[in-house]
Amino acid sequence: MTGEDITLGLPLWAGVMEKQKAYALVGRNIMTAERFDRPFGLPSLPLTLNKESESVSSSVSLQWNLLLAEGLLDYGFRAEATRLTAHLMNAVIQNLKQNRTFYQRYHAEKGTGLGERNALTGLAPVGLFMQALGVTIYSAEKVKLEGKNLFPFSVTIKYKGLTIVRTAEQTTVTFGNGESVIVKDESPCVVEM
Repeated sequence: MTGEDITLGLPLWAGVMEKQKAYALVGRNIMTAERFDRPFGLPSLPLTLNKESESVSSSVSLQWNLLLAEGLLDYGFRAEATRLTAHLMNAVIQNLKQNRTFYQRYHAEKGTGLGERNALTGLAPVGLFMQALGVTIYSAEKVKLEGKNLFPFSVTIKYKGLTIVRTAEQTTVTFGNGESVIVKDESPCVVEM
C-alpha cells in the first residue's frame, strides 16, 4: 500500500498549490475514473488501491468531499465541483428515498448508505450545492449570481418570499413584491430589489 488517500488532495482546499500543480492533481488524479472519480463521490482510496468493493476504502465521506469540492471551486474548476456535488447529492437523495435516512458515509459505486444511520455527517451539502450553482443569497432582497447553472436540471430556490429559478440559459429572480429580473449574462452580478 502506498499511503495514498483522499486527504492528499487537501492542499487544493487549503489554496497552497500553484495553479499548474492544481491542474495536474485534478486532471490526473482526483477527477479521473481510474483514480478517485466514482458515481457517488470520491472514495477514501483510489481505485488502484481499492480492490474490495464493500470495504471502508470504497466509502465516501461527505466532509472530505466537501473540502475538495470547495478547493475545486477556489481554483476555478466549477464544472468538476458541480459534477462532484451532483454525485454526492445523488447518494444522499437515493438513501432518503429508499431508507428515509442519512448515513455516516455512502458507497462510492452503489450509493448505498454505510455506517451510522441518521448521522449528521451524512446530511446533504446544501452550502456546497449553492456555491456550485453560483448563487449567494444575502437577503430576501439581494442575491449574487455567478456563471450559469452547470447542473443537468433547472433549480428553484425559495427563501422568505424570494424565488430564484436557474436554468442552463438564464436565471429568473422574483422578489416578494412580484418584481422579476431575468439574468442571461454569466458575469458575476448582484441583483437586488
